Amino acid sequence: MEEVEEEEEEEEAEEEDEDEEEEEEEENEEEDEEEDEEEEDEEEEEEEEEEEEEEEEEDEEEEEDEEVEVEKGRATFQKAAAVAACTGIDDLGYVYVRAAINDKSGDESGE
Repeated sequence: MEEVEEEEEEEEAEEEDEDEEEEEEEENEEEDEEEDEEEEDEEEEEEEEEEEEEEEEEDEEEEEDEEVEVEKGRATFQKAAAVAACTGIDDLGYVYVRAAINDKSGDESGE
């Protein structure tokens, strides 16, 4: 009788140990999953931040390009106004178009 009781106690102890091990494994798995999710969230946040920075840089570059084009237009207009004043041509639009064409072709003669 005592042997049977001892065997039952041993089996119960083994089952309890197994249950504890399973619980620990489940807890470890849950912790691992949580860590993985946190890492994924961090990576997503970093990617979003990088994308936002890239977009901001692109926007800044576009603004700078637009400013350069505006300055080129102003310079061309100033050249046209100077040529019109020097030559006595009343049609500033014509002189402006010619100046713009000359700027595009690299001709600095102003004619």
